[in-house]
Parts: sequence; structure tokens; C-alpha cells
Amino acid sequence: MSVTPQQFVATARQLGDGRAYILDTTGPNSYDCSGLVYRTLVNLGLYSGQRFSTRDFIALSSHIVSPVSSPAVGDIVLWPSAHIGIVSGPDTFYSAYSPARGILDTSISRFSGTPRYYRLNAYAPTISVGSHSGVPVTVTWLTSALDTTTTAPTAPQGEFMIHLGGKGLPAYLAGSNGALAALPTQEYLAVGLKMQAGKTHDLTRREMDVALNLLQVLRQSANKV
Repeated sequence: MSVTPQQFVATARQLGDGRAYILDTTGPNSYDCSGLVYRTLVNLGLYSGQRFSTRDFIALSSHIVSPVSSPAVGDIVLWPSAHIGIVSGPDTFYSAYSPARGILDTSISRFSGTPRYYRLNAYAPTISVGSHSGVPVTVTWLTSALDTTTTAPTAPQGEFMIHLGGKGLPAYLAGSNGALAALPTQEYLAVGLKMQAGKTHDLTRREMDVALNLLQVLRQSANKV
């Protein structure tokens, strides 16, 4: 199963907003810090193991997360044996913080100790495709295993998420959007990866057409976000 970082954060907020902090609880009316992360993972179908704490999170979740050095939205931030939450923005994380403060967004740098960051293996591939009016544009493929080796044109399949300035715009490759349905999924992915790597000078004429088509559709979609 694939999810986006935005979906992970949004699910945690749906569970935690307005709820209380109570030690050793995992919802639905109260959580402690590890309980909120645990319940978010379980509800998304990403974890089915025993309830973890800040002490054993790494040991029990090593099959679903990978350590990263630079945090991004949706990463799990851990202070071993002390606290755990979910990165929600620059120097910001969402967590069941304390009985006094409850569940909220707080500063990472102001929390005592050295944090470690872990990224969910379930995150779908995300590529940067440029910008629209100065707003960063990324595309996240929600289809888990795209075939990027096939060179022959195929019927487009699957679902992807367009992000404009951090806001998601659901879109589907088949059906409602004729412009998107005109090109195979794997072509979008291959061209997007080249664009992300800055290899625009290596694009073939066909790939340039794909890139221009995708950016045009993204611009047309901007006013819907």
C-alpha cells in the first residue's frame, strides 16, 4: 500500500486534534506520543505489529521505515526513550506533547536532545516537475509498481496526486482528464525523473512534448486547488 506524506500527517491530525494526552493510551479519545504515531500507522494499514514506545520503536518498526538524515514533511521524528512525533513543516512536528499542552504542532529545535528521523517505506515516488507562478509543483504516484521499462505505448493506468504549493489535487490518468489520458503513466514518470535530476538537455523531442503537456495540465489545474 502506498500513501503520501501529506496523507500521513492529515490522518494523524484527524485522530489527534481536540483529543487529550494521557500516558499509555492509543485512542480514540486520548493518546500519548507513541500511541498517536502507532494508531496513525495502524489506521492507514501500514503497521500490524505490537504497540511500540519511544524505547523500542526502531526495533519494532525497522521493516516499515528507513533512517534519513534530512527531515521532510511526513517523516517520523524520534528522541529515543523520550518523545516521538511526525514532521509537519520546517522545524515543526505534530505530536501528543504532554498532559498540559495536549496534542499540537511544536518546534523540533526547541525540544531537548538530538532527534532522529525515519521515513515510511510506503511513501509513493514523488518527483518535482517545475513550478507554476513561482509555486513548486510535484507529482506523487500512488500506483505502487510502475513499469518504466516498457517502451511501447500502453493505456494509462493508476492514480497520482498533484501538489501545488503544498496542497494536493487528486487526479486520475484515465477517464475525466483527456489531456492526461493521452500519455502513458511510465512516460510521465521517466520524464519527470529526468527533469528532477536537471537533465533537461537529454530530453528527446517526444520527452519534451510529454514534459510540456504535463506542465500545461498542471497550470490548468492550479485554479482548482
